[in-house]
Amino acid sequence: MEKDSLIRGDIMIELKKLRKPREKHFLKSDKTMIAYVYDYDIHYLKDGKYEEIDNTLLDRNNKLINKNNFFKTTFLKDKETRELVDVTKDDHYFKMFLNTDKNKNAVKYIEVLSDIDIEYDVIGTKLKEAIILKNKETVPQELSFTIKTDLDLDILPTKEVLVKKGNDIIYTITPPFMTDAIGNYNSNIYYEL
Repeated sequence: MEKDSLIRGDIMIELKKLRKPREKHFLKSDKTMIAYVYDYDIHYLKDGKYEEIDNTLLDRNNKLINKNNFFKTTFLKDKETRELVDVTKDDHYFKMFLNTDKNKNAVKYIEVLSDIDIEYDVIGTKLKEAIILKNKETVPQELSFTIKTDLDLDILPTKEVLVKKGNDIIYTITPPFMTDAIGNYNSNIYYEL
């Protein structure tokens, strides 16, 4: 029997067999069915069944690790390390280090360089990175990162970076873009490997 949920005062039973990456279905107490559709993935496939995505960051041995997803994202809390993020999927890893000796904390790394913060968000099945330039007068021409991985990296003409094992795409890094404080958009930036 499925677990009962109390939503909007009505007892509903989730029909887990009907789950899809972005859908939940419930049987209401009046015997009608209701579906919720989301803009992002809320489930991931594990052993043939859709499991709940839970990107709550748990504190484990001086690390913050997302709770339940098809990949593990780890943020180190140690202020002395330069490792920003570690994403692991199916025994493959992708680690990124900022080439600096500045302090940082938790998932928002404050002042990693003068007037620059870096934030990471795990949203659905994606990891979002935001590099925040706080002073337009001190904006650097480039930022240099060290990446350690057991996978291959390939930049496409679309500015996407494919992270692959042979012909299998493990991760995709979307093209970079910038927005300013008033929302102006600029995609005239790129990655170099």
